[in-house]
Amino acid sequence: MKKELENKLKKKFPSLYKNLYKENTCMQWGIECDDGWYDLIYNLSSELDSWCKQNELQVNAAQIKEKFGTLRFYFNSANVFTDDQYKEISSIVDKYEKLSGTVCELTGNVGELKVKGYWYKTLCKESAILLGYEDIKKKD
Repeated sequence: MKKELENKLKKKFPSLYKNLYKENTCMQWGIECDDGWYDLIYNLSSELDSWCKQNELQVNAAQIKEKFGTLRFYFNSANVFTDDQYKEISSIVDKYEKLSGTVCELTGNVGELKVKGYWYKTLCKESAILLGYEDIKKKD
């Protein structure tokens, strides 16, 4: 993701992104996906931030990346969560990770999971053609 977009997230959600670019963390490399998922990550961050404020707890982004064509958002905290709190946080994250399978990682338009060799990516039709990705169904 472009640094300017990462910095917008850090400015809006400073606690969540306190480790962004911090050495010896997985966040030292920034957010490892394309810009099309910015709105998705922004909405996930906003929902997590609201949950944290409501529950007076803190969640930190530990790593954000694309893996097997969908978003992965790993988190940690100095707080100890109850099982229910952990489930609530995980539920928020899971919702957006699943949603990423319908959003083009390049453009933010409607997309679906595509394949090129061993590489998977969620792309809109135009981006898939541009990058040479195929429908998963054709690969089977």
